[in-house]
Amino acid sequence: MLNKIPEHLKNQVESNGDFFWLRSRHKLITNYIRRSNISNVLDIGAGSGGLGDEIKSSEANVEYFFEEIDTLSVTYLEEKFGTSANIKKIEKKEYDCLVLMDVIEHIEKPDEFLEEKLKFLKEDGLLIISVPAYMFLWSNWDVLLGHYRRYTKKSLRELLDKYNLENKECSYIFPELFFAGVIRKLLNINSPEFPTIPVFINTFLYWVTYILIKLRRITPFGLSVISISKKSAA
Repeated sequence: MLNKIPEHLKNQVESNGDFFWLRSRHKLITNYIRRSNISNVLDIGAGSGGLGDEIKSSEANVEYFFEEIDTLSVTYLEEKFGTSANIKKIEKKEYDCLVLMDVIEHIEKPDEFLEEKLKFLKEDGLLIISVPAYMFLWSNWDVLLGHYRRYTKKSLRELLDKYNLENKECSYIFPELFFAGVIRKLLNINSPEFPTIPVFINTFLYWVTYILIKLRRITPFGLSVISISKKSAA
């Protein structure tokens, strides 16, 4: 079946990353970065650069860098953040924080991928990863987006425990969207695009998700998993 990742990324660019689900996640990560004395961030698989926008709007003193393979997204990202933010255009270095939002589910061999990317993370740096939750929610949507798997907290930690990483947090997020995932599976949805919703509903849902995401440490389930790890000394 045709992989529709480019179409999905185009949808992100056209919506300017403003979809409530993306925004609340970017806000969560930005708040964590601000509290963690981070001076620079590498956003791997940056999409439309929503995380960079959130960091900029928060006025945090954090340099934003990105790595992206989609041509349309790269052009858009360079227009927003400059060519110097594209690590493929500059001399690579180590970063205080690596962020991989909904990236490793697209990787057939995530252990090899992570081993390569962790070379860019400073000692004591943070690795922030989000992934879709639960294989029983696997649907045509996952196929269209080129996913290889969905995760649980346990399976994500088992993957990350292969490396010299200290687990700071591993939580389910978006419990309020869990049943939307069930419906998506039952309806066999044939498009990777975000649904079009009125601005006021998008704003309302943003605040709902943002408030509930603060309760993630006690949330027993969700549509996604987020992990925050610290790279320990070798």
